Amino acid sequence: MELTIGQVSELLGLSTEAIRFYEQQNIVLPRRKEHSKYRYYDAWNMFDLFECLSYRNMNFSLKEINRVMKKEGLDFLKKQVDLKCIEIEQNLLKSQLLLNCMEEFKERLETAIYNVGKYWIKKTPELQCILITRRNLSKYENIDCEDEV
Repeated sequence: MELTIGQVSELLGLSTEAIRFYEQQNIVLPRRKEHSKYRYYDAWNMFDLFECLSYRNMNFSLKEINRVMKKEGLDFLKKQVDLKCIEIEQNLLKSQLLLNCMEEFKERLETAIYNVGKYWIKKTPELQCILITRRNLSKYENIDCEDEV
């Protein structure tokens, strides 16, 4: 089975530029026939491209993909997968904290109309501050009091 770059592009949904880029990175090494300027991709090239796409979907960089596919062994791959899992867990934690913050802010916005013109004293372990909310052209803003109460 020999396919041209256009046929491979159509089959995999990759642009020809992406396939050429993978070739420049030595991830895919197509053959050229004598007296022809065309590249021909065989079954092994297709396998390499499929493998490359699966690693890209797992957020591997091209350098990591090249090392996994051409240079390093399974130990390197396992180490990279472990690092990717840690990175994903950290991103999930950040996203969960952001979601909690946004939900709390959303709740405050829902009650903001009831707090216009009212003063609240919030006691914290180290200081007391006054939060003043006022309406300014359909926007609510907090007045920052620099002086300690």
